[in-house]
Formats: sequence, structure tokens, C-alpha cells
Amino acid sequence: MEELVKQNGNRSDNKLEKKHCPNSIFMYPVNEEEVISLTKSLKGKPTAGYDVIPESLAKQCIQLIKGPFAHIYNVLLNSGVFPDE
Repeated sequence: MEELVKQNGNRSDNKLEKKHCPNSIFMYPVNEEEVISLTKSLKGKPTAGYDVIPESLAKQCIQLIKGPFAHIYNVLLNSGVFPDE
């Protein structure tokens, strides 16, 4: 706490500034544009992975599924619960 006060200087308003902590992990929520961008970078393989969704299918219908994909990913990040596979 003392170190934080030294970093922030004068605290006449009795509030601490939020500083970046290099030892913590924070991930910003994913937005639909990022989902589209990442999907476009896929090779478009016809085979499916653990999710049973072929890359080629995801690329073809990304405009329809971008919202649900972003929502699912954000729920996983917020809850900290991830599927085993």
C-alpha cells in the first residue's frame, strides 16, 4: 500500500489511482468484429475439431453466428469455467 501511495503522489482526494499490475491476467470481452476477423484467418478446413463445427462452415455463416460465438466466449471468460475439450 505504501508503495502504491508513493507511485500516485499526493492523495488529497483520498482515492487511489488504478495502476497496471504486471502479474495479473485481464482479458477484455470479445466483440463481434474480432470473431469475424479471427474466423476469416482460419484456413477453412472441411474437417471438424472437438466442437464438431468444420472451419469451412464457420467461415460460410460467420455473419449469422458472430453474436452467439462472442457471447459464449465472454461467458467462459467471465465465469472462468471452460470445457475439458
